[in-house]
Amino acid sequence: MNLHEASLNQPPGETPGVSPISGSVSGEKQQQVDPKLQEQVDIFIANGMAIIHNPKVSDGMLSKILKSKNRIEAIAEAVVTIINRLFDSAKESGQSLSNETLVHGSNFLLGELINLAETAGMQKLSDEQRTEALQRGVGMFLSDAVQQGRLTKEQLVGMSEQAKQTPEGQKILQQGAGNQKGGM
Repeated sequence: MNLHEASLNQPPGETPGVSPISGSVSGEKQQQVDPKLQEQVDIFIANGMAIIHNPKVSDGMLSKILKSKNRIEAIAEAVVTIINRLFDSAKESGQSLSNETLVHGSNFLLGELINLAETAGMQKLSDEQRTEALQRGVGMFLSDAVQQGRLTKEQLVGMSEQAKQTPEGQKILQQGAGNQKGGM
């Protein structure tokens, strides 16, 4: 089954990618955002969903994820590819994506990609594995963005601070504190 076919298996009446409120990696509700930001997030997600659900693109992504020995790494790489395309497209059209758009939109798209891969036959990921995929994807994106000059160090610090305030960011901070106390 390819990602396009998997997306057709959505529950009746459920349209993928309509709102960043659902479908996140953690499954938790996101904060309400102002209407202009919500519009940017919705456009980011809609464009990302168009990439994910394009059979020409999705077949290759899904094949790579399903065949990978490290599916978390493969998922992170796939979502970074999508985010980089969206980031570059926005920049080419003279748009600047807010940090909130990148955080909320990327989280949603990662959740969608994981759900579709699971629908297509990938073993379900635990919450910890989903969080790990999010962490790896964010790390890859930020490393690439800074190296390529797409993000300044100030933007990187701002994104880090905003990410710490999200439910996912709080979980990551708590997990990191637990690992440090456990001697890791």
